[in-house]
Amino acid sequence: MTSTERFTISRTIKAPPASVFAAWTDPELLRQWYGPDAGPVLSANIDACPGGSFDISVQLENGTVFRTTGDYLEVSPPHRLVFTLTWDGKPQETSKVSIVISPDGDGSVMEFSQEQLPSKAGLTGQHEGWNDAFEKLYRVLEV
Repeated sequence: MTSTERFTISRTIKAPPASVFAAWTDPELLRQWYGPDAGPVLSANIDACPGGSFDISVQLENGTVFRTTGDYLEVSPPHRLVFTLTWDGKPQETSKVSIVISPDGDGSVMEFSQEQLPSKAGLTGQHEGWNDAFEKLYRVLEV
C-alpha cells in the first residue's frame, strides 16, 4: 500500500535556476553535495531525460554505503524535475520527488517535495537528510 506521507522544503539559493537544475542533473555537481553528511558520493550515473534513470551510491562518514535509484518522470530544464526515488533496492519504499525552481531576484527558490513515503519515521529521516544535503548544496552553488 502506498503511503500518503509527504513533506516540502523551500529554499532560497543565490544561484540562477539553470545552476540549481544542473546541481540535480550533472553528475560532477551532484557529487559535491548529495548525501546527508560529509561522506563521499562513490558513483553518480544520471540520464536526466523523461524515461531516463539515475543510480547514486554514497558512503556516510560512519562507513555505511547506501544507494538511491529512480526514474525521471518529468524533466523541464531549468524549472521542474520529477522522479521516483528508491533507497537501497527496496521498491516497497519508493517515493516521488518533485523539484520546482523559480527565479528570485539574483537567485532562485527551490521548492522540494517528497511524497508516498512508507512511514512517519521515513518522513522524519528523509526530511533531516535532505536538509543536511541542501546545506552542502548552498556551499557548492553560492561560492
